[in-house]
Amino acid sequence: MFFQSFNNKFILLDLVLPFIGFTLIALLIFHRHWFQSWNLIHKYPKSRLFIYFPLIGHLGLLTYIRPSMKNFMNLFAMFGSESGKMIRLLGFRTITVYKVEHLDVVFTHPHTQKKHYSYDFFKGFVGDSIFRIHGERWKRNRKAMSPTMHPETIAPYTEDMARITSILVDKLKLKQRCTFDIMPDVAKCVMDVFVNTSFGVDMKLQNGNANKFDHYTDAFLELAMYRMMALPLHPDFIYKWTKSYELQEEALKYGKIVTDKIFMDRKAIYNEELKTRNLEVSLEEQYGRKRKFIDHLLDLSQDALITEQEVLDEVNTFMIAGFDTCTSGVCFTLLALGMYPDMQEKVYQELMDVLGTERDIQYSDLSKFVYLEKVIKESLRVFPPIPAVIRVAEEDFLLDGNTVPKGTQLLCNILSTHRSSLYWKDPMKFDPERFTSEQTVKHVKNSFVPFLAGPRTCFGTRVAWMSLKTIVATLIRRYKVFTPYKSPDDIKLEIKMTLKAEEGILIRLEERKQL
Repeated sequence: MFFQSFNNKFILLDLVLPFIGFTLIALLIFHRHWFQSWNLIHKYPKSRLFIYFPLIGHLGLLTYIRPSMKNFMNLFAMFGSESGKMIRLLGFRTITVYKVEHLDVVFTHPHTQKKHYSYDFFKGFVGDSIFRIHGERWKRNRKAMSPTMHPETIAPYTEDMARITSILVDKLKLKQRCTFDIMPDVAKCVMDVFVNTSFGVDMKLQNGNANKFDHYTDAFLELAMYRMMALPLHPDFIYKWTKSYELQEEALKYGKIVTDKIFMDRKAIYNEELKTRNLEVSLEEQYGRKRKFIDHLLDLSQDALITEQEVLDEVNTFMIAGFDTCTSGVCFTLLALGMYPDMQEKVYQELMDVLGTERDIQYSDLSKFVYLEKVIKESLRVFPPIPAVIRVAEEDFLLDGNTVPKGTQLLCNILSTHRSSLYWKDPMKFDPERFTSEQTVKHVKNSFVPFLAGPRTCFGTRVAWMSLKTIVATLIRRYKVFTPYKSPDDIKLEIKMTLKAEEGILIRLEERKQL
């Protein structure tokens, strides 16, 4: 949505002035870091993607400076052909990695746990959550929050996930037998799921809630991603002069109005219940409601383990990150099942064996969806929702026997790892049998990292798996899925925070005949 309008209306102020500012900042960084790290930079192996000039660096990068999805995807694909090589332009330098031995170092080394500064572009919504912060504060908050992801804690979420997805099932009846992009419908459903899981309220976006929270959230994320692609717009003092900044602030303003109000209402309810709380019975038995993520975090706040502001930041992050990654995961799994009818039929038969035609999905059922899990894993391999992450070297460290200078950006190209013939036989063949228990033990470490690895692995992985299984199972139980795509190679990809299909998730539905 937003990228197309930007590409069509890219005004002088959004390009020329930012480019001048970018150049000046690059020169300052160049002078500061060049002389500090010259010897290390000079010795480190350089990329051969572009001609390298000793003082300037890879001048060819300038041809990709205009922010467009085509430029970004072309550059991303090029980066996927090298691992452990440095790409440099003036004071900016990046090492791209996709080989598993390089990923292992970046994911686990104590000097590479800090995220790139561009993740700060999302601060308006996620605040100082574990998504952004690092160091001792990150360790403290992550440790304090770990019990909130215990299986017994999250198990009750399944019932509401299934209930909310059933609304999507009913809505899709009106779109049977025509080919359409299902992503907008799935996105509303997933947002409803994660608002409920996070805050314990039904936002009812699928039913046409007028607050348009999904619209503002999507706008904010796309604008932040647009800024990430546009290097000249990285400095705050330049970005604040652009139309993009105005649009992002507007999206943030309305999005925060919604979440702040929900938070204050939920906190008031929590505080009232605290006065009469009977710890010997469950919250559902005493007050008729289930405990949600926000309740567990408010418990931590009561114990002074985290602050109330951190509670809001973490709930927002959990909701936004879960929404975007799960939407991508569900949609590409549906595409895969549409491309391979035999696999879809095996999933359906498994669902019938476990559930029958009418019974609601329960948490205990999820572990029985063995073949569905294999299909989802193969989908996450071929179409990883998080196709890349960027870290920064806080200190010098060794990579492949070479010293990486402090301040170097580290681009982990997960999409290339997942599709590399180094680790996967016939990598573009969609084959769920790669994930049998016998084959899984043969996988090379870090060759399958849809939720990352190391200390900063995805915090909500268990909830992500719950939502993926529950939503896909609920849909496949009611509909046969078809798609015009024949194989993963047919799908042109783009990155808008998470992996997306350029032409949309095109499917056709046919309601199953229930016995």
